[in-house]
Amino acid sequence: MGKKFKVLLLENMDEKGIKFLEEKADISYVSKYDEETITKALLGKDAVIKRDRGFITKKMLEQCPTVKAVGRHGVGLDTIDVKGAEELGIYVVNTPYANVEAVAEHNIALMLAIAKPILKVDKTLREGNWNYGHYLVGEELFGKKIGFVGLGKIGYRTAEISKIGFNMDVYYHDLIRNQRAEEKLGVKFVSIEELCQISDFIVMALPLNKETEKYFDKEKFNLMKPSAFFINNSRGLIVDEEALINALKENKIAGAGIDVFTQEPPAKDNPLFKLDNVVVTPHSAANTNNAMIGMAMVVEDVIRVLEGVKPKYPANNPKK
Repeated sequence: MGKKFKVLLLENMDEKGIKFLEEKADISYVSKYDEETITKALLGKDAVIKRDRGFITKKMLEQCPTVKAVGRHGVGLDTIDVKGAEELGIYVVNTPYANVEAVAEHNIALMLAIAKPILKVDKTLREGNWNYGHYLVGEELFGKKIGFVGLGKIGYRTAEISKIGFNMDVYYHDLIRNQRAEEKLGVKFVSIEELCQISDFIVMALPLNKETEKYFDKEKFNLMKPSAFFINNSRGLIVDEEALINALKENKIAGAGIDVFTQEPPAKDNPLFKLDNVVVTPHSAANTNNAMIGMAMVVEDVIRVLEGVKPKYPANNPKK
């Protein structure tokens, strides 16, 4: 066998991805995730794969001229300078389909958990209080109106489950019309203002970029119905977290299911943790066995790039 590639992993991943990579590359890891530590570890490497922790900037890549590929274990690219990598002739690859089902199901799980409300009655029953949960009245998803802010792959799959499984009326707002969703599912395109006003559930499904940071703000929360629920499994920074907290405290909305936060990990005293009309999870919507395997197989595209083959899922188009 010829000389192996050198690949840096910022975090561990599923053993199927590791075993595939070990056949072609020598693997190294980092113990800290600051710029200096990652840059030093990246020196002399052919590629780097990041999961949740750490970041990759153009400045870091400029100092590591041997790097030919940056792999993203997952979908979001907000912690990788994709354009900067492209300018340096470096491919960025990700796994755009690996976690669609997992995150879509998590959207539904949070909707059910907060609308029923399952966690409240679980807690009180464990404490010996039968009557609280026995008489607490929740909401059904069936027949309700659900609005999606953004309708990409995950949004589409969640909309499909909502429409077919719960007979929900589905609305969306996005910069680009999704003709497939409109024709196949009967999803209705509306303005963001109308979506906020009519929806019983609002699901955030936007990528994070300069245009979407704090996109869902105080004004939009003020438009929501006091009986409505808010779900965010996309990125914390696309929502004004202070506005969300105030909307929940002041009962401007009925509740929220939150998997992502402005700061991750969030501070222990984050006000969201003190509210009983919120269900929170630790950015874990994609944590299923199938999704973990699928995301780990970003190694296939990384190796394709290193062997001079065009990747299946490029996030940029570097000129060599």
